[in-house]
Amino acid sequence: MKRIITAFISVVILMLSLMPMSAFAAEEKMYGEFLKYVIENGEAKITGHTDKIPTLCEIPSEIEGCKVTAIGEEAFYDTIGVNEFVLPDTIITIEKRAFNSCRGTTKINIPDGVKTIGDGAFGDCSEMLEAIIPDSVENFGIKVFKDCESLRNAKIPDHFTVIPESTFDYCEDLYDVVIPDGVTEIGESAFNECVDIVTINVPKSLKKVGEYAFYCCEELRDVYYSGTKEDWEKIVFAEHNEWLKNANIHFNSDVEEYVPAVPDETSSAAFTKDTNTEGQSDSVQKEQLEIVRKQNFKKIIIIAVTVAVVVIAAVVTTVVIKKKKSK
Repeated sequence: MKRIITAFISVVILMLSLMPMSAFAAEEKMYGEFLKYVIENGEAKITGHTDKIPTLCEIPSEIEGCKVTAIGEEAFYDTIGVNEFVLPDTIITIEKRAFNSCRGTTKINIPDGVKTIGDGAFGDCSEMLEAIIPDSVENFGIKVFKDCESLRNAKIPDHFTVIPESTFDYCEDLYDVVIPDGVTEIGESAFNECVDIVTINVPKSLKKVGEYAFYCCEELRDVYYSGTKEDWEKIVFAEHNEWLKNANIHFNSDVEEYVPAVPDETSSAAFTKDTNTEGQSDSVQKEQLEIVRKQNFKKIIIIAVTVAVVVIAAVVTTVVIKKKKSK
């Protein structure tokens, strides 16, 4: 009997171990006509929606007597037709890609009290206009606002020491952003293709700028740096940051007095020489265009070599086959 019971228990344990974790997941329920949610550990998390979602989507602060503390992974991914999302102050976590690719959404508030914002949480919200990151945020992912093409202004918390990879990558309309004093690293592609940034401030605390961090920032003319020229030369710049390095550098600038310049939509990228910039060149635009030409030329050479190799391989194969047939 003991052997039978032991065998039965072993079989049950084996079956449980083979079952997917989703089998133990909290039951997903409906709130109203359009919100989906689950209750986990006494807290509610929004997990999805139906096609009945309204143009003004207000997330409740409480469901079934439980505080709504999280917006789940891809909960509103690829949502179409919502103009604005209103999140309650009870939200603590916005998981990765929670609002990614929301079409037509111009406004999403991030409440004070949010501690975690996952990777790509608001990425590709192409009509989103403003991004205010609250001071409460402790965990901030990569690519959070990537491809938010219409984003005009963003606020970065004062306590941030790193601006992560691709935070504002391809935010083409972004111009109003201040880098807080205390930031030591700007990640790869953080401001890549931000073509409307005319001026930017750089704190003395900055030590490292990642590859492509300011790539193709074509309107960037002036950099207001709070340190000296000697401090600036100690910064480690990865490749493809010429648009930042070759702009007019205003040393010993007061960050607190810095006001971002509004881009002139009627003009193309222009770089002017400033008498207070310790030797900056007035031919930066030509230099940068030359860099782009060289990069494009390299790409053409690589393509041409690849095509040549394929053609030669095809010819050799054809000759070998003919010789075999002739034998």
